Amino acid sequence: MLKVLAIFILIYLIVRLFAVVIFPRLVKWYVRRIQRQFYNAQSRNNEHRQSQKQSRGSSKVRITYKNGAGKSSAASDKVGEYVDYEEIKKEEDTSWKNSKK
Repeated sequence: MLKVLAIFILIYLIVRLFAVVIFPRLVKWYVRRIQRQFYNAQSRNNEHRQSQKQSRGSSKVRITYKNGAGKSSAASDKVGEYVDYEEIKKEEDTSWKNSKK
C-alpha cells in the first residue's frame, strides 16, 4: 500500500513539473520559432516588393507598326468601318393585344 502511494506521489510530481516548468518552455520555444519564420518571410516579401517598385518606373514601351513607317493617318483610317445608324420609330401594333384575348 505504501509502495502504491509513493508511485502516485511520484507521478503527480512529474506531471506537475512537466506542467509548470517544461510545458511553458516548450510552448515559448515553439512560438519564437514560428515568429522567426514569419518575420523572415515578411522581410523577404518586403525586399521583393521594393525591387518591384524600383523596376516599375524603369520599364520602356516600344510600339511597332506593321507598315514600319510609324503612326500615320492611313493606319488610323484602317481601324474600322464607320456605320451610320438610323433611329427607327416603333409603330404601336395592337394586333397582338387583340389576339391574346
